[in-house]
Amino acid sequence: MVGLVNITGLQCFLNKIKNNNMFNFFKKNKKSTQLNDWEKDLLLQVLSDLGKMYKQYTDQIKDGIIEGVRFNDAMPNYTGFCLNVKLLNKYEKKSQTPYILSNIFILNKNTGSSESLCIHLGFGLVLGYEVKNRNTFNPDFSKIDIHEIKISNETSKEFEEIKKLFSNDELRYINISDVYSLVLQNKKYYHLMDLEDGDFIGIDENKCIYKITHDPFLKHQLNTNLIDVLKNTGQAF
Repeated sequence: MVGLVNITGLQCFLNKIKNNNMFNFFKKNKKSTQLNDWEKDLLLQVLSDLGKMYKQYTDQIKDGIIEGVRFNDAMPNYTGFCLNVKLLNKYEKKSQTPYILSNIFILNKNTGSSESLCIHLGFGLVLGYEVKNRNTFNPDFSKIDIHEIKISNETSKEFEEIKKLFSNDELRYINISDVYSLVLQNKKYYHLMDLEDGDFIGIDENKCIYKITHDPFLKHQLNTNLIDVLKNTGQAF
C-alpha cells in the first residue's frame, strides 16, 4: 500500500468512513482491490464526452492516478479511489470545490435497463463513483446518455464541526475531502491527511496534532506547527 492515499468513502460524498473502534477503522482502510478495466474505460469515456473542461481528469486517469478502490458498508453503491501520492500532488487543486456529476445513464447489458452513474470530483482529482450492483454491472459504451447531466456541490459536515479550530492560513492547506472523524480507544479524532501504509495525521477536539500509525497502533503527539505538517505532507514527522 506504499504510495497510496485513501480518498474513500468519502461520505455521502465527503462523509468518509465512520467507525466505532480501532479494528474496524484499520480493517476498512486496507486496500480492497484494483480498478477494473471497465471502470477505467467508463470514466474515461464519460469524462471525454463531457468535453475539454474535464481533460485534467482524463489525463490523471491515463497517468495511473487510481491505484485501487475501496468500499464502505454504509454506502453500498459508492466506490472510492486510492490515489497515487505523487500524482495526487501533481494534479491536486486545493481551492477547487468538491462536486458530483449525476444523471448520467448507461445501459447495463446484463439487465437491459439503464443504470444511473454519479462521478465524484474535487480538488482537481477524481475521487470515486456511484452505481448500483457494481459486481454485475456490464456497461454498454455505445449507450451512454449525458444529455441531462447535473452538477451539485457537496460540503463536509464533519469539516464544519472543526472548521472554527483553524486559522485562515491553516485552512488553505486542508482538503475538505480528507476530513472525517473516527473513534480510537474511546477518543474522537479528526483525520486530516493520509500518510503511507494506512498511517495518517489527525487532530483531537483540542487541536492537538497526532501522527497515528496502525501497525503497530501508536499515537504520537506532534509539538509542531500544523501548517508545517500539512505543507510537508507529513513526510518529516
